Amino acid sequence: IALALGPERTRDELLPFLSDGIDDEDEVLEAIAVSLGGLVPHVGGADYASSLLTPLELLLAVEESVVREKAAASVIVISQSLSGADYTHEFVGMIGRLANKEWFTA
Repeated sequence: IALALGPERTRDELLPFLSDGIDDEDEVLEAIAVSLGGLVPHVGGADYASSLLTPLELLLAVEESVVREKAAASVIVISQSLSGADYTHEFVGMIGRLANKEWFTA
C-alpha cells in the first residue's frame, strides 16, 4: 500500500490511519508492527523515518506481549536510520513517554 501511495501520502494518510486502528485484533496489530519496520524507504527515507515512531509507540503500549515484541524489533530497525537530532528528540522522547506510562497489562 505504501508503495502505491508514495512517501508523502504514506506519511500523511497511511500512518495516521494505522495509528487510529490500534483497537484491531492482535494478529493484525502484530502484522502492522512487523511491517512498520520495513517502511523507512516508503516514507521518504531516513529524513522521515521518525514519522514511523508514532504508530509504533502506540503498539509498544498494547496489552498483547507479542505485539509489543514485534513493535520493539521494528523500533530498533528504525532507530538505526534516524539522524542524531531525530534520535535524541523523537526516539529518546518516545522512550521517556513509555517509561512514564502507567502499565496495566495482564
